[in-house]
Amino acid sequence: MKAILKTIVLSTLRALAKKKLEKINPKIVGITGSVGKTSTKDAIAEVLARRFSMRKSQGGYNSEFGTLLSILEKQSAYSSLTKWIKIIFESAIE
Repeated sequence: MKAILKTIVLSTLRALAKKKLEKINPKIVGITGSVGKTSTKDAIAEVLARRFSMRKSQGGYNSEFGTLLSILEKQSAYSSLTKWIKIIFESAIE
């Protein structure tokens, strides 16, 4: 049952994030590698923020959930179904 709920929440967040990206049409910078990603992300964000309206992912949101939550500008609900439902409804009406 838990796996089914996780799949439903992930699919719903994916659809909401896709809708938001289509609406705002952002430029996206991705950073990969095995060392220094967070520092590099923070440095790039600092430079870009001087000239552009921008966002960066919070902390170590390195999972598929984290990426979607960053796009939707939400914090993880971890294992709280009630909080996940709240995130979904808030994101759907934004």
